[in-house]
Amino acid sequence: MEYIGVVESFNQGDTFNNVTVKLESKESINFKATVEQIEELNVGEIYLFNTSERVFHERSQIVLDSFKNLFEIYDSARLIDILPKFYQAAPFNPKEAIGKIEDALNRIKNNNIRTITQYLYYNNKDKFVLYPAATKFHHAYVSGLLYHTYRMLINAEGICKIYDYLNTDYVYAGIILHDIAKIYEFSGAIKTQYTTEGLLLGHIVLGVLMIERAANINQIYSEEVMLLEHIVLSHHGIPEFGSPKRPMLPEAVLVNMIDDMDSKLTVVGESIDTYNEGEFSQGISVLNKTRLYKPLKKD
Repeated sequence: MEYIGVVESFNQGDTFNNVTVKLESKESINFKATVEQIEELNVGEIYLFNTSERVFHERSQIVLDSFKNLFEIYDSARLIDILPKFYQAAPFNPKEAIGKIEDALNRIKNNNIRTITQYLYYNNKDKFVLYPAATKFHHAYVSGLLYHTYRMLINAEGICKIYDYLNTDYVYAGIILHDIAKIYEFSGAIKTQYTTEGLLLGHIVLGVLMIERAANINQIYSEEVMLLEHIVLSHHGIPEFGSPKRPMLPEAVLVNMIDDMDSKLTVVGESIDTYNEGEFSQGISVLNKTRLYKPLKKD
């Protein structure tokens, strides 16, 4: 029989080796395993388990025959449906978000900007749609990067209708690319940690390098490359927040503002949701420890 589940714990003794696995139903189940199998499994990771049944001392037991890490056998199209059943994930419809991003890509009119952005998105889509946007604070869950990008695009569309001097090609491309290098900054979609590249270089520098490589591969040598790199370089706004440059394009200013707004308001929403009406929150980290009041609902 096949099971998909997350390893919870191991229980080993002189004559037995058990693996406890949590299933989609939230039920925990025990498999009999070998020492070698246990050494290859990791607590908190998700696997496809192949098992068989045996009777031992007149009791039925489930024996672990083989297993494979789900990330090694399933693509993102399947994982995006499975992972939220086991891990905290973004509260949205990921397929709708993917459609929104790909629609924005298709609406980029400038051929150079569209080529670079589509190249980087489609060549990294499998990780982009599954990775978190952070290890803590904002969007630190499965598909957090996709969720953050999706909501930034929704905000940008409305703002660009009001401030119609903004070049939507740079805005849409800048939003899609601003955090794309987090797929190299972070170790994976679950149990996420910083990689060596992430610690030594960070997603801003890595993002600029990705744009440079994409431009070279597609033989694009024009101002558009530099301006896309600038949007990525400046999207944290100021040096104190990690930006090597302050935004010096109108479109870079907007990407920085929307990025900051979505990251903060997401944390505000998640924080205030844990309090009752008529209460003040504890100090919220992204607002310099400001306490917020949750108003009473009135008909």
